[in-house]
This record gives sequence, C-alpha cells and structure tokens, in this order.
Amino acid sequence: MTDTTLTIPVHYLNQIANYLDSIGSSKERWLACVGLTYEDVVGNHKTLDFVHYRTLICDAIRLSGQPEIGLLVGRGLSINSHGMLGLALLNCSTPRQVLDFFSRYMATRTPLVKLDLEQCQGGLRVHLTECIPLEEIKQTFLEAVMMTLTKALHVVVDEPTIITHVRFDFPEPEYGPLYRSVFACEVEFNAPTTALDVPLAMLDMALPLADRHTLLQAQEFCEQELDRLQTVQSTSSDVKQILIAQREHMPGLQEVAKTLNMTPRTLHRRLQGEQTSFQQLTDEVRFSLAKEHLHYQRMPIKQLAYLLGYADVANFRRAFKRWSGLSPQEFRKNHSAQVEKKRG
Repeated sequence: MTDTTLTIPVHYLNQIANYLDSIGSSKERWLACVGLTYEDVVGNHKTLDFVHYRTLICDAIRLSGQPEIGLLVGRGLSINSHGMLGLALLNCSTPRQVLDFFSRYMATRTPLVKLDLEQCQGGLRVHLTECIPLEEIKQTFLEAVMMTLTKALHVVVDEPTIITHVRFDFPEPEYGPLYRSVFACEVEFNAPTTALDVPLAMLDMALPLADRHTLLQAQEFCEQELDRLQTVQSTSSDVKQILIAQREHMPGLQEVAKTLNMTPRTLHRRLQGEQTSFQQLTDEVRFSLAKEHLHYQRMPIKQLAYLLGYADVANFRRAFKRWSGLSPQEFRKNHSAQVEKKRG
C-alpha cells in the first residue's frame, strides 16, 4: 500500500469541474493538485482517499469564491448523473421504493454519507448521516447531497409537494435565502439532524414511469457494484479512514483494533496479508496530511509536527525527508515556487 490508497469514487467531480470551468476557473489546474485529469473524472473509474477528496472540495470553494457551490452543483445534476442508480430510481413503482433504493444503494455513489429512513407521524423522514467526520467540507457536502436527493425525487415523482420540510444540523449561512429558493419548502437550521420529510399520503402513489423489468436489471447492476465495493474495501483502507478522522489525536494499534472490533493481533495479521503494516499506514497518513498543510496553510513546522503526533520536531523533519527526499521547509518552498510560476 502507498499513500495513494484509494477509497472514494470520483462520481460528480466532473460536474464540479465543469461548473468551475463555466465561471472561468481552470478545471485542469483544480484536478491536477491531486494528480487527476479531466479524463479521469469523466471516465468515473478513479478513486481518491479522503484527504485528497477533501482538498478538492476545499479548493473548489476557494477557487469559485462561492461557499454555496454544493447547492449550485447539486441543482445542476440530472437523474442520469447517478448511473445505474438513476435508472433504477426512474423505474421505481412508488416514492417509498425510490427512497428505499436510494438508501440501499447510496454507497455505490459515495461512501461518505448514508440514508436512514424513519417512519414518523405524518410520513417518512430521510436522515443524512455522516459515515466519517466530514469536517470542513461537511456543510458543502450535505448541501449537495440534500439538493441531489431533492431534485431526484422531484424528477421521478413530479409532485411539487413531495418534500414538505428539509432540516440541517448547522447554523444558517449568509446565503440562507438561496436554500428557500432551491428547496421550495420549509427549511430549518440548527436542527438535531440533517433530514427531509415526505408526507404519508404520497409515499405509495403509483409512478407513471415504473417498469419492473428495467428496474430489476438496474438493481442487479447496483448489487454487483455494491458487492465489488465491499470486496475492494480493505482493512488498510478502514485503518486509514480512522487515522484521518482522528488525526488530531492519532490513535495507536490497540485503539484502532478496538474500533474495528478485532484484536490487535488480528489487525496486525490482516495488514500483513495486504503487504503493509500499521506503522506504514500511520506514516502514509502523516505524510498526506503534512503535504496538505505545507501546500495550503502557513502553519509553523513545529506546530505541524505536534499536530501529527511528533513530540520532537527533529523526528518529524527526519521522517518527512525520508518520505519525500526534502525537508519540510524545502518542500514548502518548492511548492510556493511552482504556484508562483503558474501564476506568472
């Protein structure tokens, strides 16, 4: 395993790239910062780890100057943007089945959030739940997913009142009025959960585009994709996600093994079977995080070393030189020079 272990599909990055291009920002330069090309994201065959994915989303916000970019890109997605899941949704027989399919196969589109369905008074509540802490991209990502889900429901069901209420578990941003415009229903902020409500009276209404044969074909493909993703998801990927999510207090082998419901010995054996080790994965995560901070933040080297769990800054400098062939200062200086050269 290397620090480019990949876990997140690039679905929808081409739509973000096209949006940036439409407002005058270079999509090629945006993607190049994590080693991708536009052909990579159009093909939808590449994947990214969370660190690089988060870097892309943060850069998209910065380059566009539009913190509401999640809403804007989500609003622009067509049902065809969702691949075979979109085809399945178009051929569902009821709104209840649409939501059930979205919940069951959400992981084929993104592993970062899941949909939980709750029967409540007056209808069905669809909760958006983070699978790992999304941190600084949480608001943008949840906006995009909520907008995507809302638009898909409106396209498939074609009823303006199919959604009565949307809730977000964060404060209202300065562009709050845009929410009320794009969702066209009651919008609540600082809610206990991020969710939307579908009224009971509409859950089982017959949908005119339903086709059972096409639905079964699309479902079979979604099941195959789900099986493939679950097979690909390795123990080392799970470990790296935990290390990234808890990077401010990076856990040790025993703590990570407990999180994965296995003994340290079992975790060690599984990682050996994947030709890696816990220490190697820790180093890879530290190197990825270090590069990200050196690229995009002016944090002092000493503070960065402590952030990554090094009590002695000299040990961090030695480790970084072993990883990259450069000292942290040289790495930052080289990156700054490359940025200035591109601007020139």
